[in-house]
Amino acid sequence: MRRQTVSQLFSGSGSTQYEVPIYQRRYVWDTENWKTLWTDIEKTAKKMLAGKPKNHFIGTIVTYPDQNRIPFQKHQIIDGQQRLITFQIIFCVIRDLCKKYSDELTDIIGAADNRVINEDPNCTPPQARYKLLPTMYDRYEFLAVVDPDNIKYAQFKPPDCEDDAKHPIHKAYFYFYKAIETYVEDNHETQEAIIQLFRSVTSDFKFSPTDLEKSDDPENIFAALNATGKMLYEFDYLRTDLFLRVKDRDTINEIYNKSWSQFDKEDWPTEKLERFLECFLMAKLGPTDFRGKRLFHDVYKGQYHAKLRTELDPHNEKDFEDTNPEFLKKEFEELAKYAKTYQELENQNSYPGRKMQFYKDLSTYENEDNYNSGIKSQHDRNITCVQSFILHLVHEVKISDEDLNTVFEILESYTARRLLVDTAIGSYAYERINAFFRELSSNLREFTVNNLVDFLTIQGKRRWISDPEVERRFRQSGNREQGAGSYFQNSLLFTECYILYRIEDWMRKNEKKDLLCFKQFPRTQERMLNSDVLPKSAWASLGNATFRTGESSRRRISSFKVEKKLLREAGNDLMLNQEICSYDDWNKDTIKKREEDLLSRFYKIWPNAKTFTGTPVTRPSKPKVVSKPKVVSKPKVEPRWVSMIQSNPSYQPARFVTYGGPKLLSKIKVTQNQVKGIDESNKKKQTLKRTNILFVCSAKIWSNLQYKTLTRLSVQAIGLQPILDPTKQLQLDNAILQWAHDSNFRVTALTRLGHELSGTISDIENDAIHLQIEEHPVIVFRSGLFEFTIEESFSGFITRWDPDNLRGIIEPSPDLFGTLRKIEIESISLGKNIDLGKLNLNPQVNFNLKAVQKDGRSHFQAHNVVSATSEPVYQGKIKAWLGSYGFIESNDFQKRIRVTRHDFQDQQSQYLIEQNQQVEFEIGKTVKGQSPVAINVRRVK
Repeated sequence: MRRQTVSQLFSGSGSTQYEVPIYQRRYVWDTENWKTLWTDIEKTAKKMLAGKPKNHFIGTIVTYPDQNRIPFQKHQIIDGQQRLITFQIIFCVIRDLCKKYSDELTDIIGAADNRVINEDPNCTPPQARYKLLPTMYDRYEFLAVVDPDNIKYAQFKPPDCEDDAKHPIHKAYFYFYKAIETYVEDNHETQEAIIQLFRSVTSDFKFSPTDLEKSDDPENIFAALNATGKMLYEFDYLRTDLFLRVKDRDTINEIYNKSWSQFDKEDWPTEKLERFLECFLMAKLGPTDFRGKRLFHDVYKGQYHAKLRTELDPHNEKDFEDTNPEFLKKEFEELAKYAKTYQELENQNSYPGRKMQFYKDLSTYENEDNYNSGIKSQHDRNITCVQSFILHLVHEVKISDEDLNTVFEILESYTARRLLVDTAIGSYAYERINAFFRELSSNLREFTVNNLVDFLTIQGKRRWISDPEVERRFRQSGNREQGAGSYFQNSLLFTECYILYRIEDWMRKNEKKDLLCFKQFPRTQERMLNSDVLPKSAWASLGNATFRTGESSRRRISSFKVEKKLLREAGNDLMLNQEICSYDDWNKDTIKKREEDLLSRFYKIWPNAKTFTGTPVTRPSKPKVVSKPKVVSKPKVEPRWVSMIQSNPSYQPARFVTYGGPKLLSKIKVTQNQVKGIDESNKKKQTLKRTNILFVCSAKIWSNLQYKTLTRLSVQAIGLQPILDPTKQLQLDNAILQWAHDSNFRVTALTRLGHELSGTISDIENDAIHLQIEEHPVIVFRSGLFEFTIEESFSGFITRWDPDNLRGIIEPSPDLFGTLRKIEIESISLGKNIDLGKLNLNPQVNFNLKAVQKDGRSHFQAHNVVSATSEPVYQGKIKAWLGSYGFIESNDFQKRIRVTRHDFQDQQSQYLIEQNQQVEFEIGKTVKGQSPVAINVRRVK
């Protein structure tokens, strides 16, 4: 293979220019890459200095000859831009260091300069004189390094201090400047060392250049070169794909200037581009779970492109290919439009940005709260969901500015009140917002401000916190703090700190004083005086709390006079401190007064739900003390599934699946015990007993559920009487259900008639479980359940196995739900890749959880247990499929491999098996002498 030195590639005598095409990513090398290259350069240079030069191969460079729009040869870099740009930076560093060390190094200065700049100074256009041109994002910072005397690039030159460098080009320059400077100065012959280093770089490092033919398609070759290995970020894939599909060069430039150039500015770093892509997709598709999916390949190219085709062609009259100009134009326009709004959400000087600062402040919660430090990634995802929700309202719902302002106030008030009561803010507040977003994006709910407020105030663990609950938390904050461990205490300290910070800023705003950012607010909390002096109720009140700077907390001070002096010294500028110092005495009455003042401000910052629905808000007056208080009976509270069926438009009409078969009812009226409506099959009135209903779903999803809920059990198999016997109801642990809900695990509910319902849990009631299936709500009644499986894959070790009774115990990994310390396992749950002879060796396994009935109660046991060790994956085709089982032909085996329906990984594939279907599979371990069987089978599309 022909190889060229770096000197030949950037020949000083020739006139050649390399340009990075628009569809390529930015310069992304970092310290790890620079360190690897510098280690090779240093070793090679030392060998040359010792008189033992040795060549070093640096890889392949792929280029494409461009049209001669400049007076000399020009190439597009298809692969290798990161290495070429880095060597250009190294030449600039050597040139600049030579100027620093000696006037006698003019030859090296000239030679280095000729490797980065073409000889003709009068090239037209001016940028034609440079050996290499990166993408627009990197170009001017790069040229400021290459041509530092050119006044045009003065504003882009590297900063004076290495610590101030932000652009990767500047960071690379400083890294190699420091590395080469240290190397040269460590040698006694400084001049000789830098000369040999330059010669080593230019002559010892070699590339293998590949020049494509003019008939080759450079875009497709770029895509092929970047199809494997550690590659681009998700947004890089998006950029490349979009520009590869625009074939006309003039159109590319037009689209870039109009829609894309904003992404190549400094305020769009890579991490921000990745967050934006996730927010964009979530806003377009709803709060989809992206875990385990590649944003570009799996979500953008799949779900989003399908949605875009439907929007452009709702009646399927055209065949929209990805290269269709109308299709491409819409893609670029949508990205640019959403990006503009996303920037406003990120900009602290805009109104949306100021409202989003609330959620950014909460991100410090993870850093300061040890108890919740493990859920940081989930917290970040939740904040992403709020941004996506706002994007959805602005661009999909097209909400008015006035309503958008109200939504911001609603979400902040709802979240702040939940923060006051909850330990883990991400587990509750955002989930209810998420649920509303999901229904809105699935067209199951119409957006109005009142609808949003009504949804957030539905009773349950995620309801909007009322004023009485806020007051109770204010009064009892210290009691909860003392009664919990240090982890819990830290979370409460953060909550109180943030609330007092916002109240401080509210007071400052009213007095027209400079506002504080949350990072400036002191973190050290203390109670005014101690519990030996004050009654416990007064000591525990948030009215007795304050914050100060500097010193650690003092717990034994009992003199208010001393406290006031210390407060003045520690934080005289805080209005909260000044307010406390205005009191002459500190006792339960003054604490009560301050508590009421703080509460009043809290309500003005974060009002209750009634404020946003037009209902007047009145503070409850204190009840009069009477000798015999009147007993008021509590109003009867209907279950949430009742209000769900009556208020949700998707349940008009609704499919009620009963022991007697499915019923489609319209004009539905629901009580806790029965359902009345019009039977759509005969237009007659129909009354259903609640105890006869297995589950309820919308008519819209029934056709899909009917296909998927094939009966797995028959009435005869489990006996008619046990099915209808209410004492046989599956007793599911609410704590575990709540855990599955908070973790967004996929679950499968099996009814007593064998219907399999797979989805995620959206709500939990005493008599019903709300599932989300294909973005549709389904209400499953517990009395009709036979089995309940959590489909998430968990890991653990089989620590005990009884070969006589074929039973054992799995001890799960620590991240599993805390109450499940030991999980029962039976032989029927073992997969085919489990070696029965090695179960006493404590093998590691993966498994699901299934709730089953036993001895009149229910418990979770291991289900679908498979070995955690990976097995080889084979390919083949389905042959001789017989309905429930068949055989696979594979080139890796002489005989056909037996496969059953239940050996397929996903349930949908079990009922879509076709002759000659291409599949991937593993081989299960079997008893010696028996034929192998296929397991973990999946279809290859």
